[in-house]
Amino acid sequence: MDDYEERVLNLTPHQLGYVVDDHIKRLVQSAGALRARHEEKVVGSCLGLPVVHRYAWEVDGVPRRRKGVYYVTSSRVAEILDRADILCPDTSDDGNPLRDGKGRVVAVRRWISHHDPANDF
Repeated sequence: MDDYEERVLNLTPHQLGYVVDDHIKRLVQSAGALRARHEEKVVGSCLGLPVVHRYAWEVDGVPRRRKGVYYVTSSRVAEILDRADILCPDTSDDGNPLRDGKGRVVAVRRWISHHDPANDF
């Protein structure tokens, strides 16, 4: 592993590809993926199906902050945790991910941070 990979832990249930200098590199899944839990209640219906509101999001097993270490999670987990060291893969068209012939994302070209620096004060 190169130094960069040693500082990034993949806490998703998938192997992740990322593009650096036109080469695809891989982040293998680390031990244990972070999962978001929630509560929900039915708030109505539409076309005969229930509409639910999800709330009280929580994440168990969150690693402590370590200087120089980033954690890659799902977008939902990153939003809930709101930490500068938590990133998620940018699979949006704006992020220009590398796709295979079937349109599936093979590798990303950038990460997303859902951390708002205004919360640091």
